[in-house]
Amino acid sequence: MLELTLEGLIRAFGSQWADESKFVGILVDIAGVKEVIINSRENYEAKLEYYKNAYNDDLSHKHAKGISIIRFTFGNSFAEIQEDLLGGSYDEIYGRR
Repeated sequence: MLELTLEGLIRAFGSQWADESKFVGILVDIAGVKEVIINSRENYEAKLEYYKNAYNDDLSHKHAKGISIIRFTFGNSFAEIQEDLLGGSYDEIYGRR
């Protein structure tokens, strides 16, 4: 994974890793609560522009204190994104429901 900076995120979006993946996954910390955001390849350009405008170099949100991007990844399935961002499957993380 590239460094966890705005420049690292920009480079990741322009990488072969992104080109070969169907989805981008962003893990956001919102005042201690984790939120996973997944977007399809068709939306990469618009999402990258949003991140460039809304986040500082350290990936803290420019206008909303307490919000920051804490991890990002690319993958070909939601399960792959979840594994990389959260470190396990749904059942492993939350227990079978």
